[in-house]
Amino acid sequence: MEEIGRNRGRFLHSKSAANLLKQLGQRYVQYINRKYKRSGTLWEGRFRSSIIDQQAYLFICQRYIEMNPVRAGMVAHPGEYPWSSYQVNGKGANSALLTPHPLYLELGREAACVQGIVSK
Repeated sequence: MEEIGRNRGRFLHSKSAANLLKQLGQRYVQYINRKYKRSGTLWEGRFRSSIIDQQAYLFICQRYIEMNPVRAGMVAHPGEYPWSSYQVNGKGANSALLTPHPLYLELGREAACVQGIVSK
């Protein structure tokens, strides 16, 4: 899951976010600096990460990230923001970059089981 705002990005990532941002820093920042004739980092501050170890908190973080563009007044609905994971998580769109979290997918499976759509 990702959300890129005006001056910061928020990522909910199951794997090593530090590696992801390192690779991003090595390639994308160099590209942006060359293209716009600038120097320095892409990010406003240092990278910070937190471990999410409870299922309920995962969903709170996911909702917070996807609703950020709405709270910032950038869009009226999270599905309108092109850099949001809402298209994948909320609407089921396919993405080469994003994979819904297994716990999130299990919510849909449980609901479908209750409705008799799929078997347990």
